[in-house]
Amino acid sequence: NNNNNNNNNNSHHDDDKKYSIHLGSQLLKGTLVTEIGLLPNMIELDLSVNQLTGRIPSEIGLLDGTKSILLNNNIFTHSIPSEIGSLGSLEILNLENNILMGSIPSEIGNLGKLRVIDIGRNRLEGTIPIQMSNLLLLEFLSGENNYLIAPIPSELGLLGKMTGLRLGENLLTGTLTSELMELTTLKYLDLQNAGLYGTIPWDQLARMTNLELLVLQNNALSGMLSSTLEAMTSLIQLGLSSNLLRGSIPSEIGFITNLMYMDLSWNLLSGSIPSTILNLSKLNILYLQENNSLCGILEDICDTVPDLTIRPQKW
Repeated sequence: NNNNNNNNNNSHHDDDKKYSIHLGSQLLKGTLVTEIGLLPNMIELDLSVNQLTGRIPSEIGLLDGTKSILLNNNIFTHSIPSEIGSLGSLEILNLENNILMGSIPSEIGNLGKLRVIDIGRNRLEGTIPIQMSNLLLLEFLSGENNYLIAPIPSELGLLGKMTGLRLGENLLTGTLTSELMELTTLKYLDLQNAGLYGTIPWDQLARMTNLELLVLQNNALSGMLSSTLEAMTSLIQLGLSSNLLRGSIPSEIGFITNLMYMDLSWNLLSGSIPSTILNLSKLNILYLQENNSLCGILEDICDTVPDLTIRPQKW
């Protein structure tokens, strides 16, 4: 009897054991079986960069102790199961680069511990659920290269821990709302080809002093560049091409001394290129082509920064 009791105790201890599955980049093929739901003690599931196909089974919602699910870079199809909203311990969800279709389930807003979600490079459609504004611990949201429509919910401006927002290459529309500009913790903001129009709220953008990447190209944004750019001293990449920006390039742009890439091409800019651009010693790429009539110090720039690639008006 004592031996039986010991065996039962050991069995119960094994049932409570936590474990992870790391099978990324293993050339795996086949489908994700429904039995995946029988592994409630799994902490991490990494099946990324394989050749898995079929749907993500709804039974994945039974993994209530799982903190990280990486299914990116596979060939999963069908919709994201709404049951994924039951994963109360989930912190990281990466479904990027599959062939997932349908809408983003609003139940994702129930994932109160979620810090990272990447659902980019799929075939998702519909709107971005307002419920995602409930994810108060969220630091990174990527939904780029889908078929998402309608404006970006202004409620996302409540996500005060957000450092990365990538929603470009969608069928979105709308303006850069003041609520969205409350994300002053952002380091990366990529909204290229997102159907944006109206003016750029430079005064609010200038408060994003941690911003390293600002990509707003291929929209219909209008107005002028602002002298408040000088406050964005952390900026490394600035992409504003293919908009309706007019006026001159402000001299204050020379204060963004960490800038390595700047694309102002295909706008309506005019006037002299400010000599302060010579202060940008880290600048590698400068695109200025196809504007109204920019002129100035291009040869001096080439002499000062010999590795610089420049595409001015006409070369």
